[in-house]
Amino acid sequence: MYDLTYGSVGILVSSDDAIVTGNTVTGNGNNVSASSFFNVNGIGSSGIVVNGNGANVFGNIVTDKGDNTAISDFRGNYAGSNGIVVSGDNANIYGNIVTSNGNSLTRDSAYGGNSAAGNGIVVSGTNANVYGNTVTGNGKSTSLSSFFGIANNGGNGIFISGDNMTVSSNEGTGNGNGISATGNNPIITSDNTIHDNDGYGLYVIANNINLSGFDIYNNGKDGIYAPGLNLNIFGNTLTNNGGNGISVTGDYANITGNTLTTKGNNGISVTGDYATVSRNTVAGNSGDGLDVIGNNEIITGDNVIHDNNGTGLWVHGNNINLIGFNIYNNGGNGIIAFGRNLNVSGNTITNNGGNGISVTSDDVECF
Repeated sequence: MYDLTYGSVGILVSSDDAIVTGNTVTGNGNNVSASSFFNVNGIGSSGIVVNGNGANVFGNIVTDKGDNTAISDFRGNYAGSNGIVVSGDNANIYGNIVTSNGNSLTRDSAYGGNSAAGNGIVVSGTNANVYGNTVTGNGKSTSLSSFFGIANNGGNGIFISGDNMTVSSNEGTGNGNGISATGNNPIITSDNTIHDNDGYGLYVIANNINLSGFDIYNNGKDGIYAPGLNLNIFGNTLTNNGGNGISVTGDYANITGNTLTTKGNNGISVTGDYATVSRNTVAGNSGDGLDVIGNNEIITGDNVIHDNNGTGLWVHGNNINLIGFNIYNNGGNGIIAFGRNLNVSGNTITNNGGNGISVTSDDVECF
């Protein structure tokens, strides 16, 4: 048995080629409480909802929507409140101010379930253009309680789902996550402002993307978190984030020319085969400088690695050359390497807290 609950909507439009502009939607759908002996399934409140292709949503102000939601049930699925929701292809969402929506979700379920905190802007479809929006203070303060655990998806300033999206010139600060994207071939430009979010700065699950020139800082989790294939992440500055500076999961990643200093974990973390990691500066991180797991990686000696609290360079994989590094002043080992067919040669490893070089392999050359 399921009890369904749906929050209020300030403006609801179901039509193609809709134009929604100049509206102020504030303070609706707050202080909602739902309780059931069985399950509560539903969706929280939203300020503006548009269903249809070719929508233009611009110049709106959406604030204080769907805050202070409390759910108590056995095991249900509940999605939090949102500022603006657009479902359809070829949408333009620009120049909106979306603040303080979907905060303070409290969920108490006996047997688990799924929960998602609120979002500032949600777009699903293809070929959308999301630009010039100010999105702050959305999807925060989620409290989850269950004996078996609740699968939780944090809130976002901007969440896009679909192929060929463009996200540019937005301000994503003080949210659960700054900007989240799923889909292929997105264009996410460095003129987006991303900092001081509780979760991830930039969370992208996609293939064939370029992330270049970002300055992402003071986020609670990773600066950039990007699972996918054929990722190019280059020329970014990531500082003072609570997780890793950059986390990548997927084959054929190219991570080049980034500068990373974190307060929480590693500078760069890569899991996947055939990655290229070069010309990065990883210094002053709370964990390791550079962690790579995978086979046939290209990790070049022009990476600058020093003054990290953990190991400078940690590698686990086969068919890897580690040549020409200058690694120093790390709290742990200079280099740790596990795998087969490793070549560790021509390196300068000085003043590290552990071993200079530690290699575990059946087939290794060290000289």
